[in-house]
Amino acid sequence: MTSLGALQMAVAEIPAGLTLDRSSIEPMWVAPYIWTARFDGTRIELSGYAPDEPSIARFRTADLSGTPLATGLSLASGAPENYADLSLSLLEQLALLEEGEASIIDGVGRLSGRPATVEIAQAVTNRLSGNGSIVTLAPPPVADYWVSVSRQASGILVFDGFVPDEATRASLSEIDGADVNFLKLGSGAPASYRSGLDFALSLLTHISEGRVNLSGERLSITGIAKSPTDYGTLQQLVTAELPQGIQVGTMDFVPPRAARYEFTATRQEDGVITLTGMLPNPDVEQQLLTAAGSKASSQVAYASGAPNNFASASRQALDLLALLDEGTVQFDGTGWTVKGIPGSSIDRGAIETEFAVNGLAQAGWSWQLAEPAATPAAVSPYVFSAERLPDGSFLFTGNVPAQSLRDYLAVHVESRVTDTTKLSAGAPEQFAGQVRSAVDALLELEEGKAVFNGQQWTVSGVAENAERRAASLALVTQTLPLGASPAISAPQPEAPKPPVAQAEQPPVPTETPAAPTTTPALLAQCKEEVAALSARNAILFQSGAAIIASSAVPELDALAQAVAICPETSVYVEGHTDSDGDEQKNLALSVARAEAVVGALIERGVAADRLYAVGYGESQPVTANDTADGKRQNRRIVVTVQDKNS
Repeated sequence: MTSLGALQMAVAEIPAGLTLDRSSIEPMWVAPYIWTARFDGTRIELSGYAPDEPSIARFRTADLSGTPLATGLSLASGAPENYADLSLSLLEQLALLEEGEASIIDGVGRLSGRPATVEIAQAVTNRLSGNGSIVTLAPPPVADYWVSVSRQASGILVFDGFVPDEATRASLSEIDGADVNFLKLGSGAPASYRSGLDFALSLLTHISEGRVNLSGERLSITGIAKSPTDYGTLQQLVTAELPQGIQVGTMDFVPPRAARYEFTATRQEDGVITLTGMLPNPDVEQQLLTAAGSKASSQVAYASGAPNNFASASRQALDLLALLDEGTVQFDGTGWTVKGIPGSSIDRGAIETEFAVNGLAQAGWSWQLAEPAATPAAVSPYVFSAERLPDGSFLFTGNVPAQSLRDYLAVHVESRVTDTTKLSAGAPEQFAGQVRSAVDALLELEEGKAVFNGQQWTVSGVAENAERRAASLALVTQTLPLGASPAISAPQPEAPKPPVAQAEQPPVPTETPAAPTTTPALLAQCKEEVAALSARNAILFQSGAAIIASSAVPELDALAQAVAICPETSVYVEGHTDSDGDEQKNLALSVARAEAVVGALIERGVAADRLYAVGYGESQPVTANDTADGKRQNRRIVVTVQDKNS
């Protein structure tokens, strides 16, 4: 273009005497017409052609965000019609990048480079989309790299977030039902990006509606499984088959909803429990299996649609099932039913108490209970006999209403026992207390026999002396309905010898008789009987309260009689609970229950200054609290006696 400049200078220097009528000088025509701008991050350099000097001047006043501009343009004709606007727009967008290049070749604009952010890349692309320019930008760096896929009810997969390159976006677009319009290019994807995304897509095949999200290396999933089988497959995949480098995030997927939610727990005669029907998830299943015992099994399917508080209700149902020898607890979609054979009358009473205290009937629960299998048949007449043999051993025959009475007698007599009694229903009122009184009367004798014919008692025997005879008679006449006068004999005392004159002796000072003491033998007997009664754990309470169940009355009577053997001892009543519920509330409940037992013993004549109530709450379990039976053992009253002088 030097010739153009020289020509322009010559025209400007016309010799004197000549007049320039008209001048029109055009730059040389070039093709292809090229304009280029290169940005290295510090300054922009222009090269190629411009149609005139005003065009070059416009580049110097363009909005380049303070970026220095170097121009090396040559004037040339042949510029495309859109040159002025297109070149200025490309130059200003180039200045927004970290580095890059812009060009115009025969009217076609191009821009390539590296943007600093996704927002800048989007802005540059939008600005140039209207003039037909070809924009090729490197993916911008993304600090929070994520991608999500949502499966809609229609089956459409909506992708959002970032992909590292156009090839990845293209491959995702080929998936059936894929919508990739919201995906953006971005650099900085973690190494596990593709394996995590492929794994997320595999999870979606088991979901009818939901979303997977891969944020960095953390994978989350929400949604509804297509079927119970798909739900189980999802559980297996996310717990055992995560790709290397992928971490578990939120796992909030649920099984499909059941039209009718049903669940059953069945206890066989051997005590083994089987779970069938539906449960919300494996966590609830495992909790129930733990509560049901080590031999329990499950055949449940997972389903949504369980009513509110279903998990706690099902655990309560298992606690009731533990009170059955065999039976079921069942939820039919509307309410719970407890059906079967209680282990004993005490267990039946415990079920009835649970219903009353917790308002289960009002909450839609019901029971269908058969008579306990161990309930003895009623007999009439209700006969019984106790005999003390000359060697001090005892023989019991006839009928007794409960095993607890057998156990009491075996401990109480402190001698060898032969017991051929039968457990039978139909005992008259006060029968157990009368049996204890009759045996106590025999303990005052060297040998003897007490017989109950169903209505009245007859007692006979031989006492060591008159005092022991009187003690036995007092027990018999004051506590037993007698059919005849007791035939209890004792050796007659020897006649006193005539007095012999003695020399007068100085008076012997009298000593105050010592207060009665509990002998070591009586103390040992007392401790043994109390320990045996305490070990039966038969003092029961209403659930969650310090109200003693009516079934515990015989136990309290026996306990009062046992501690009466050792009146100079202290009696400690300990309350213990299982681990269900709040620890502090359990501690308060254990104290209240121990105090309730102390009050019952005072009502039965035990001196209040002997009694001490102590509560330990859940702090001293005798076994694990992970089964219903274990919890029953831990809910207990423990009574001990201690010599006040020890």
